[in-house]
Amino acid sequence: MIRSHRSVEATRLRAYLTTHALVHPKLRLHAVRNGNVISEDALLLRAFHRAGAVGRPVVTIVLEGHGTVRAYGREACVTAGDLLAMDFKGAISMRQEGVRYEALAFEWDPELLGPRPGAFFQRRLGGAELVRARSVWRMIVSGEGTPESLIHETIAVMVSTGLDLRTPAASVLEDPVPESTRKMARALDLALSNLEGQPMTADLEKLLGLSARQVNRLVAAYNLRYGFNSVGWRDTRNRRRLMMGATFMTAPGASVTEVARFVGYRSPTAFARALADAGMPPPKAIAGIVRDLAAPERMTA
Repeated sequence: MIRSHRSVEATRLRAYLTTHALVHPKLRLHAVRNGNVISEDALLLRAFHRAGAVGRPVVTIVLEGHGTVRAYGREACVTAGDLLAMDFKGAISMRQEGVRYEALAFEWDPELLGPRPGAFFQRRLGGAELVRARSVWRMIVSGEGTPESLIHETIAVMVSTGLDLRTPAASVLEDPVPESTRKMARALDLALSNLEGQPMTADLEKLLGLSARQVNRLVAAYNLRYGFNSVGWRDTRNRRRLMMGATFMTAPGASVTEVARFVGYRSPTAFARALADAGMPPPKAIAGIVRDLAAPERMTA
C-alpha cells in the first residue's frame, strides 16, 4: 500500500491544505487537514469534472470544523463527531470549512466490503468511537501504524454506527508496490507540495530518470490504478494549482499576488487567465462567490 502526503501552505495567511492518504487500488483512506480556508466543490467542479473512481461509496467522519454535503437535490450539515455515508462519490458536492477542518474520508470498491450504503446515512459517533477515529487520523498524519490496521480500525468505527460492512482479511489488502511506483509516488507528492517552485515535467524527468513521454504515461497509469482525480502529469499539476489557488483566495486577507505565487503562477495576470480559461470567476470575486454559496435554498436531509 502507498502512503501519500501532499501539503500546500500559505504561511502569512495561516492557511493550509493537506491530505495524508493510504492508497490501494480498491480503496483510499484520507486524513484531511485544512486551515483558514473554505474548500467548496460547487465552485471547483465548474472547472474540473471528477475523474477518479467516481462510482465508489464514500464515508466522511468530521473531527474538527464543519461541512455541507449536497446530492440529489438535498443537503446535510456535518460537524465534529458526525459520520456521513454516501452511495456514490461522483454524486456529491461538498463544502469544508472552519479555522481548522479535520476529517477522515474513506472510499472503496463496493465488491470489497459488502453492500453499498444508502445516500445520506448520518450518525453521531459515541465518545469511544470518536476517540478511535481521532487516533486513526493522527496515526495516518504521523505515518505511524500499518495501513492494514488503520483501515481495519476505520471499518470498525463505521460498523459501530450501523453500516453493514465486512472487514477484509489482511491478505485481501496486500498490494505489492514496485519500488519504481513508490519512487514516482514520492516524486509526485514532493512536486505537488511545492507548487511555488513551479514544478515542470522536467523536474519529474530528473527525479525519475525518465523521458517526458514516459513520465506522462506512468503518471496517467498511476492515477488510473489508484483512483486519483486527474489524468496525466500536466492535468494533475494544473488541477492542483487552480484548485489550491481558488481555495486559498477564500482565506481572510488573501491577495491575488501572493496566492498566485504560492501556487506557482508567474504573475497575478497568469493566475487570473488560468482561472478564466477553466471557466472560473476572477480571483478577487472568489471569496464573495464562495460566501454566497453557503446560503442556497436549503433542503435538509
